Amino acid sequence: MLVRDPASPALQSEASARRAGRDPYRRRWPRMSLALFLAGTSGLLVACALMSVLVLTVAANFQNTFTLLNDKAVLVMETLTERITGRVENVEPAVSELTRFYADGVIEVTPTDTREALLKGMLSGAPAIQAIVFYDTDFAASGIFRDEDGSFKTTSRENSVSREVEDALDTVKLGDPPRWGPPLNVGGQTYMNVAAPLSRKGRLDGYVVAAVSISGFSKIVEEVGRRNDGAVALLYGDNTLFAQTTLAGVPVALNPTREQPTIPLADSRDPVLKQFAGRRELSGFSRAQLAGVSVSNIVAGDESYVVMSQAITGYGPEPWIAVLYRPAYEVMDEVHRLRGSFMIGLVLLIASVIVAIFTARGIARAIGRIAPEAERIARLELDAVRQLPGSRIHEVDTEARAFNAMVDGLRTFSIYVPKQLVRRLIQRGFADATRSRAREATVMFTDIVGFTALSERMSAEEAASRLNAHFDGLVSCVEEEFGIVDKFMGDGMMAFWAANDVPDHADRAVRAALAIAKKVEACTAKARAEGDVELRIRIGLHTGSVIVGNLGGADRVNYTIVGDTVNVAARLESFGRNVDPDADATILASAETVAHLSFETRRESVGAVRLTGREAEVDVWRLFGVDCEPASPHSEAIAQQGA
Repeated sequence: MLVRDPASPALQSEASARRAGRDPYRRRWPRMSLALFLAGTSGLLVACALMSVLVLTVAANFQNTFTLLNDKAVLVMETLTERITGRVENVEPAVSELTRFYADGVIEVTPTDTREALLKGMLSGAPAIQAIVFYDTDFAASGIFRDEDGSFKTTSRENSVSREVEDALDTVKLGDPPRWGPPLNVGGQTYMNVAAPLSRKGRLDGYVVAAVSISGFSKIVEEVGRRNDGAVALLYGDNTLFAQTTLAGVPVALNPTREQPTIPLADSRDPVLKQFAGRRELSGFSRAQLAGVSVSNIVAGDESYVVMSQAITGYGPEPWIAVLYRPAYEVMDEVHRLRGSFMIGLVLLIASVIVAIFTARGIARAIGRIAPEAERIARLELDAVRQLPGSRIHEVDTEARAFNAMVDGLRTFSIYVPKQLVRRLIQRGFADATRSRAREATVMFTDIVGFTALSERMSAEEAASRLNAHFDGLVSCVEEEFGIVDKFMGDGMMAFWAANDVPDHADRAVRAALAIAKKVEACTAKARAEGDVELRIRIGLHTGSVIVGNLGGADRVNYTIVGDTVNVAARLESFGRNVDPDADATILASAETVAHLSFETRRESVGAVRLTGREAEVDVWRLFGVDCEPASPHSEAIAQQGA
């Protein structure tokens, strides 16, 4: 393992304090036990609770009243919106079915007996649809509409097309799904509409439009208004109106025009709706708000009104808004009676909350400091972990001291254990991560050329310093590719990449070797220019089967690998002295490693070599550089044979 100076600033501070005979974590302020701290605060809370008993009944009634009001508001608006959406729920599917029929060649843009029969059937099955009209790309119109007496009649350009219709259809593009458009006034009547493109074989041939008369909505709002003793309205967006009843449940006649298919609220004769945009949300209706129902207040003249509203989306560029309002005194009388009593309870509640907040913040602040530091520990960012300050609470102070001591121990521990192994232990658990098993792996051996002779000209401190600096660079290259540094042997290093950790183990090992070579070559060039000692390196790589896991005796084990693959990698590193003795960095890889590469790298064949201690020959390649473009499995072999 890489030997580093374990004396971090935190460890130095602690050691200095201990030499002086002081507890490094002791604080100067007095401490109290958590039990005493909570007992004092609990006393205050109990006192507040006893006072609040006086208003418990009022508070309960207040809650029950608002619960009933919330439930009623949600029920009323759900009834209204369900009636509205239920009326038009079949419109989009009907239009979608027509586009499919056209795409399949069942119907045409122009009138046919088949198409007319199909349209009449759809109008019979979907009462909300007043008319279905087909348009070609020149906006020539033909279709069927339902008359007031329930009979079906054909429609043509004269009574189906206006500039507004053409403008709306211009926004429909090939491939669009059926979608609701803005309200349009045709022939003196306002219609909601769903339009879709007609296409066949990728060509836009026209459009189909289903028109929904607003008269059906007027009947719905009239019925719901009379049932709930309120005025009901349907808005398009939040500033125009297309259906309305009075508080008496009488429908209000609206006069839409081509220019104004829906009536601006500013032009409405209803004083409540005129102020709809300035409504003020009422408190106490959070349950209704969660259900999408807004409960607000509007003052019109001398009268106050409770207004319930809910947006209905998905039926045009602007949402439809269902509105029901009633005089406030009919809704809020019970609330007003409870409000005075509630204010007493509110004062006591505020006092209790202040005390609770003070207590909670005192404890939470002390304990909450642990979380971000623990996250840094989980990420193994031990040098970034800050020491926890002490606390006036005895237990929290003890916890902080224990945590700080643990961090110091982990910092020392991390010097001797590879970070990649620690991450694996955290992710998989100790037993699974360290169980010995056969794996395919790529093994790397490195060695400094002639370091023994070089070290004779250096002091022990200088040799150790140069080795540590050298190994720092090697370790960073290995860890950047998620490899594990197994051990350091004098001036050499052994690392490996197991297939169960990184499937592309050979790629990562080669990239790490090339990064090491690049770093060593840069350092050697600098040392050569400055006349300093040059550290040249040999690297051996081999891929094969190994045993990975804990190996050792009962009292001492090492997480390592063993097998013939390890021996071959070591022999390849040693054989590097025969290939190019004067090179700053020599990388030799076996044919097994090269065969696993998924990218091209500049290389040359050394040939079949009989390594020391082995009878079988090993095909050896020398690696020089890397190109990130994917390699062709055949061109590589041809190129190398040619070389």
